[in-house]
This record gives sequence, C-alpha cells and structure tokens, in this order.
Amino acid sequence: ELRQELRLSVKYIIDVINANPGLPHISRSNYYYQTHKLDKDSGNQKLMDRIKEIFLEHRQRYGYRRIYGQLRREDYEVNHKKVQRLMQKIGLFAISIRKKRKYSSYYGVQGKIKPDLTKRKFYAIIPNRHWFTDVTEFHLKDQKLYLSPIIDGCTQEI
Repeated sequence: ELRQELRLSVKYIIDVINANPGLPHISRSNYYYQTHKLDKDSGNQKLMDRIKEIFLEHRQRYGYRRIYGQLRREDYEVNHKKVQRLMQKIGLFAISIRKKRKYSSYYGVQGKIKPDLTKRKFYAIIPNRHWFTDVTEFHLKDQKLYLSPIIDGCTQEI
C-alpha cells in the first residue's frame, strides 16, 4: 500500500527496510512471496462456522479437543491441530470452570506422639462422668453441615 501510495520501487523499499538494524532483513523474493501468499484457511469457512456453532451451543465451555471429538462424530475429516488453529484464528477460547478443592484441615499425626497421650482412658465406670465428641464437616450442594455426636464413656451411647 505504501509503495503504491508514494510511487516507490520495491528495490527502494527493501533497501530502506534492510538499512534499519531494528527491522528484520527481507529479500526481494520473500517480499513477493508474502504479498502473493494466499490465506490457507480461506477455504474452511463452512468448518469455521460449524466450530463456532458447537462452541456457542455448549456455552463456550468446549475447547479444541472436545470440538474436535464432536466434529469427528459428525463425520468431518479434520485434524485436531487444524481445529485448534481455526479456533485461535476466530478467537474462541473455552471458559475454564474448575471445582473447588475440598478443604481438609487434617494433616495426620505431626511429629512424635507423646507417651502420656497414649495412656488416656476413654472409658468410665459411672454414666455421664466422661463424654467424648468429634466434629465432622459435610459438604452438601453449596452448604457446609457439621455433625458433632457426644458419646458417653460408660455406656458408649450417643
């Protein structure tokens, strides 16, 4: 465009580009190759439309691997790399949805067990003398529920 606008020769433009050390070196043949090169994805408009349909149909959650699998099920003879390239060209990127990692505060036994802790007595002779409890956390849907049963040391009843 600049060449036609300023009415300059190709040789002059290439010499100016090559004289500037901040720009990459370009040869005359490379210049003509780049200007006459066809877009290799121009014949894939039907496939690009179908990729976009699948992507939007699944609420932007399908990446190139799943879209590739869907296209293969629909009898499209296409390579996964081509699907990936076309998706990048269209600008389609899947939304990443990850499940929350379950929180666990229990790390097991830390360090050495002290000898006096192993000699504790978890029983009682008289009812309602010793009670023992533990808290358990449950995740149901988007809520946390806690269970804390109390056990009698004598009868072992909750």
